[in-house]
Amino acid sequence: MERVNLPGTGLPRPPIPYSHGVLSKNPEAVLNTSGQIALRADGTVPEGIEAQLEQIFQNLEAVLADGGFAMQDVVHIRTFLTDVDQVPANRAAFNKWLGSVNPASTLVIVKSLISPAFLAEVEVMAVR
Repeated sequence: MERVNLPGTGLPRPPIPYSHGVLSKNPEAVLNTSGQIALRADGTVPEGIEAQLEQIFQNLEAVLADGGFAMQDVVHIRTFLTDVDQVPANRAAFNKWLGSVNPASTLVIVKSLISPAFLAEVEVMAVR
C-alpha cells in the first residue's frame, strides 16, 4: 500500500504530528478498531489520565497485532477525552505511540464515557 500524508495546503500546521489527511493507495487490508478504554485484561482500570492512555494504546496495539497490523499502519485516530485539561497528556501519548506516523486525527471532549472511571477512549483505522 502506498501512503501519502496530506499537509492541507494553506491550513495551519497541526500542534502535534498528525496529517490533515492520509491517502491510502491500493490498500490490501483495512482494520477499524472499536473504541478502546483503559481496561486491563484482569478487569482493573488504571488511575489517572496518563496511565489510562498508556493502557489504551497497549490495548490498541494488541488489536492491531491480532489483524497483522502495527502502529505505523494507522491512518486515522479518533480520541474522546472527558476533560479539556487532559489534552497535554493526550498529546504526550500520541507523540509516544504515533509521533512519526502522522495519522489523520480527531479529538473530541465529551461529558462522560460508559463509566465515570474511564477518562478517555480511542479508536483507530489502519491500512496496509
